[in-house]
Amino acid sequence: MMALAIILGIVIGAIGFIPLVLAVKLTRKAIGAGIGPNVAIVLLCLFISLGFYIAAIFIFNDMNHDYIVPFVVSAALMLSISAIGYGIYTQVKR
Repeated sequence: MMALAIILGIVIGAIGFIPLVLAVKLTRKAIGAGIGPNVAIVLLCLFISLGFYIAAIFIFNDMNHDYIVPFVVSAALMLSISAIGYGIYTQVKR
């Protein structure tokens, strides 16, 4: 059962990173009207990602309270690994 919690955490971590990638893509295409629209886009996508994580944690906690720690740790690690991997990918791509 712990393996299932870890796998679900990895999936949630990967899905939760999608709005952040979308924020990067949208800010690159934003018209140069100042920094305000770019900050608004990034904050909106960050709040969407954070809301998704919090909702997933609450749902998983209600379903299976015993394995919440492996779920949260694997989701956080997957988010970190995704961010580092995306950053390295964009630097190598240039």
